[in-house]
Amino acid sequence: MGFASSPASPKQGVANVAVVEESPQTWVVGLVGMSCSGKSTSAASLSLELNGAEVLVLSQDDHFKYEQYLTDECPRKDFDGHAWKDWETPKSVDWTAFATAIADAKAKSTSPYLVVEGFQLCANPEILSLIDVVVVLDLPKADCWNRRKSRALSMRHLEPGVGDNKNYEVLKTYIFGEEEEARIAEEAVRAAAAAGYSDDGDDAWLRLYFEEMVWPEAQRQRQDLSHVHDRGIPVLPLEASTPVGKEEWLAQRMPEAAAFVRRSVRHPHV
Repeated sequence: MGFASSPASPKQGVANVAVVEESPQTWVVGLVGMSCSGKSTSAASLSLELNGAEVLVLSQDDHFKYEQYLTDECPRKDFDGHAWKDWETPKSVDWTAFATAIADAKAKSTSPYLVVEGFQLCANPEILSLIDVVVVLDLPKADCWNRRKSRALSMRHLEPGVGDNKNYEVLKTYIFGEEEEARIAEEAVRAAAAAGYSDDGDDAWLRLYFEEMVWPEAQRQRQDLSHVHDRGIPVLPLEASTPVGKEEWLAQRMPEAAAFVRRSVRHPHV
């Protein structure tokens, strides 16, 4: 935050003091939330609310290690009779590259606020060292699942695969192996899904992945907030499902979040 020193009055017999300008401060705002909590939309809206103009928003997903999930040499979690490729883990992100991108963007920024978003922001100490304020999007389990299911349905018309304009919400994305090995893995997952979530029909496998992978990781991420509090970083939890409706939610919650951010950086110990 820039300031200029006031020249001393000549009547006090003190020489005028030269005006000194301090470089403007760019504050880094971390927006974190579980899968399908609306991070990308919220980050863009919050940045606009804070800066009064469209400003670059940095996404953790830009440094996601997608390539490792195209092979079997990727993080995994084993369950009784089946295993998943673990897309939810902090090991899915190139943290060094992301930290460098944040530091570079801050150094070049001419705006008062830089918003960064991601589902694992609070898991990495290097990232936390660059963040001044954290806004957390919290979503009830039922809403989280419904949004994940809706996203899957919205991609059904696309060609299956991982990448731009592909439907990645297919079972092949999440299981190991090729051909016969993949067939056996798929059968094991579908059997486990049918046993527990038959009411979800064709989406039973996705519900199983949600219950075994997505939601437990969302709960673990709440524990990461203890690291944020330990560092003295201000945190604002936001219920991500009320009020209902995206536009209504943004209209109410983003001014609230922006006010918290501004108050926090001006009075960091209040």
